[in-house]
Amino acid sequence: MGIALVLHGGGFAGAKQVGFAKELWARGKIPSVIQVVSVGALNGAGLVEVGPEEVERRWRLIERNGPSSIFNWKGMPFHLISMSNALLSDYGLNELVKQLDMSKIVSSPIRLEVAVRNETTNQLMFFSNHDLDIKENPEILRKAIKASASLPGIFPPVEINGEYYSDAYCFDLERLAKFETILLLMNEEPKANKDLHSLPSYQRLFVGFNEILDDLVELKIDSFVDKHPEFKRIKISSNLGIFDRIKKKLADAASKILEALDLKDSRQLIVISPEYSLPTLRLDSFHLPTKTQEGDIGKAIRLSQEQARQLLDQLEI
Repeated sequence: MGIALVLHGGGFAGAKQVGFAKELWARGKIPSVIQVVSVGALNGAGLVEVGPEEVERRWRLIERNGPSSIFNWKGMPFHLISMSNALLSDYGLNELVKQLDMSKIVSSPIRLEVAVRNETTNQLMFFSNHDLDIKENPEILRKAIKASASLPGIFPPVEINGEYYSDAYCFDLERLAKFETILLLMNEEPKANKDLHSLPSYQRLFVGFNEILDDLVELKIDSFVDKHPEFKRIKISSNLGIFDRIKKKLADAASKILEALDLKDSRQLIVISPEYSLPTLRLDSFHLPTKTQEGDIGKAIRLSQEQARQLLDQLEI
């Protein structure tokens, strides 16, 4: 059944997904379904709506406006004093979601599956652009996209038909078990480059949360492969942090994987993590471009496309 693409969360690190998508689209390997969660929901909606070039343009605009355009901590004391259900205003997130053309999304042949968590029932749920009720009322999907990107406690939950929804944290590979190839794009930093003791308290909290989330992801993947032995899991990741060695390391790693596995007679679950380190590109912050240096967002998009080009060549996708 072709390719299924899964876009995971990670805040501003979601920019890393854009370069990979650019390379897939450039090769004509457009997925039949894109399952998304958290920042992946914003990227996936944009890919279904207008494609990766426009999604990159939107990320470049975020880069120009700075991290506070989405994560603005200035109002946090007020939210704490007022006992609000969220630390931050969702103004910036609203602006991102409002620009989506829902008519294009619901008419797209690509199935978009948006993962959310129902805060009332504590259940993982999915809203899709191909659902009949969504086609009749596309604004439901717009709300679901925002909900998926609303990290509980950071942004307020989103009300849909009388119930409240927020970030689902994780994906559901079982829904994609019919596909020949599942590409799962992760956004985490290579662990060796995390310098926890130097981070502010709230960023230490985010990193700790991401570590727990990484463990959940591993459990999800292991459970899926155990249940579906027809899938060969290919995990591509590294602690590499030296830019000028990336291409060689990528090629070597992919070659070794292909030598070890006979991919012709099996289906593939390919878990792809960044092979480079951008330690200043975090869930809620990034370095801006200067006259002499590339910004974190632009660098992430460029390096992820380079990684995608290497890996897709090796994996014959």
